[in-house]
Amino acid sequence: MAEKTSVFPSKPDAQKNCGNPPFLQCSHHCAPIVTEYRTPFLCTSWMLVPLDDFTMPCRSARLRTQLRAQSDTIAELMRAGNTPGLSVSVLCDGEPVLQCGYGWADVAMKAPATELSVYPIASITKGFTAVACGRLVHEGKLSWDERVQTYHPSFNPENNKEIGPNANLIDLLCHRTGLADRSVLYRGPNGQPLFEDENTILRAVNSMDASSGGFREVWRYCPYPFALLTRIIEKATNEPLAQVLKSRIFQPLGMTSTSLIDGDEIIGNHCKPYGATESGMLVEREVPKKAYQFPFDSAMGVRSSVVDMAIWARAVMAAYTRSQSTLRQEPATNLEDLFLLTEMDTILYPWCPLPPTLGGNQAYCLGWFLHRGHFILGHFRGAPPKS
Repeated sequence: MAEKTSVFPSKPDAQKNCGNPPFLQCSHHCAPIVTEYRTPFLCTSWMLVPLDDFTMPCRSARLRTQLRAQSDTIAELMRAGNTPGLSVSVLCDGEPVLQCGYGWADVAMKAPATELSVYPIASITKGFTAVACGRLVHEGKLSWDERVQTYHPSFNPENNKEIGPNANLIDLLCHRTGLADRSVLYRGPNGQPLFEDENTILRAVNSMDASSGGFREVWRYCPYPFALLTRIIEKATNEPLAQVLKSRIFQPLGMTSTSLIDGDEIIGNHCKPYGATESGMLVEREVPKKAYQFPFDSAMGVRSSVVDMAIWARAVMAAYTRSQSTLRQEPATNLEDLFLLTEMDTILYPWCPLPPTLGGNQAYCLGWFLHRGHFILGHFRGAPPKS
């Protein structure tokens, strides 16, 4: 079957249309918040500051003073949101200027939330999965245009026959298969997916709704095909996903409090999840022993601290900047010598142009949004914060 002609621009045209946006520094905030899964998730908030400002003398010192002066405001916001605990990390010039916690990681035990408190990071996991795929492409174990059917011959969504023979890794990572998110149909108690094995997953994905003619023509957020990515990564490496992420990302970068929820024992100060009643009373929720069961960890199964997420943000920015530099022959920095994230020009490429109604997002890359000319190092379902 001939390959589907995409309405998405080719890589050179997309670069021409969307430009080569600069990176912005970002801050990572995490807090136990009430979500549809009723667990504490690491959320991201972005400090959109032009790169030129980072060269200003004493900026870090001024920023640190300004941030610490906001403690009362943060406390008030926590009261308004009924948030028991919050952890914050802010980088400036690639270095942390504020890393601390507010409130409680465990309300009953009065254990304080700190910068080392560990939270599930939910969909921010997708960025780690994209980088893991980039590492495997670099190692020759995968290819970006690898057909999904190479590893899953039975993958053939029945509502759009173009998807099965043509979909590749990039299509799954940037949500352009056209498959629609029908998560509610596949969830059991406590938000856990009703899947037992690979065959169950394939049956569910193959039966998903797909917009007519929508393959590579629309961006439709759909995390469930990431289950196929988990198995593709594991088949290509003969290693469990937890080990792939640990050996290729977490350990080399020194992210000592980061892991898959079902991969290792919990490290560090794990924040307990809470829900809230209509009266505002906090109720402790059951801590899931696994993230989202087999095999959705590639979409939303990593847990981390803001200290580690700051390391991650710094590494991604450094790797992308280097990948775009015309001076690639220059020696790498110490961080890049330690661990060079590969294929970042592909991972942070604007693969899917988005309509102007989607919160100011220009395009979706592989796990990141391109937002008003700047990359956002994070992930969210709704409209992003206004810059």
